[in-house]
Amino acid sequence: MGLTIAVIVCTALPLTTGMQKGHVGLGIIGALITLPAAALLGCLGGLPVAVICSIIIQVIPSFERPLLSQAEIEAEMRRMRGY
Repeated sequence: MGLTIAVIVCTALPLTTGMQKGHVGLGIIGALITLPAAALLGCLGGLPVAVICSIIIQVIPSFERPLLSQAEIEAEMRRMRGY
């Protein structure tokens, strides 16, 4: 029971950090990296790995704007249709 709680808490740290910064993929990768350490060593091994992954995610700048604007999407759609 304690090991399950340790795994859930430790993997939740990088996952929630990634969601807050807009890097969901990095949060999932951080949680997957933290999972074996937490499963084998409990909180003593999982928390340091989770904190390191969360710090790495925090350092990477978040991006607020979409990859393409609506005008760029419409222009690309017209180009694909041959207009």
